[in-house]
Amino acid sequence: MTLHARLVLEDCRAALAELTDDLSYDVWRRRWFTVIAMLVTTRDVVKRVDADADPDVKRANDKVFLELQQRPMWRDFIAGKGKAYGYRDELVHRYQLGVSRSVTIGVPSNLVDPVTGVNFHTMLGGSQAGRPCKEVAADLLACLDWYVDEVERWSQPTSVKGT
Repeated sequence: MTLHARLVLEDCRAALAELTDDLSYDVWRRRWFTVIAMLVTTRDVVKRVDADADPDVKRANDKVFLELQQRPMWRDFIAGKGKAYGYRDELVHRYQLGVSRSVTIGVPSNLVDPVTGVNFHTMLGGSQAGRPCKEVAADLLACLDWYVDEVERWSQPTSVKGT
């Protein structure tokens, strides 16, 4: 069972719902970090917590992770294919949030960095450059939902896998 990973994903859904446009810059920045850090932790929770408790989950994870690595949201955004590091490393190890610092006219004042006076709710670079941060997080959540569902499915007895 992938109970621990499912708890992480539920917490991610709740944290993403709390990432609203009416937050101050500082609060929004902390919540963005929280959402992405939990999302990128999901794979580690499957591998190190759920798989340790269930050998069938471990075997399933070994198979399904190969497929996850081919999905663009994981491969290009999190793992950083073709680069020394991906967004996970930028965020977690360097605390580089990778959100826009370009001036946007007509953006509500709560979506503007109080120091620089610029918009902060779109991705700066990489495979998701220019996309709204919340949209990127929702796509990553969907990718990881698929991953946990597949690990769960492949850890079941053979008769269940065909459904």
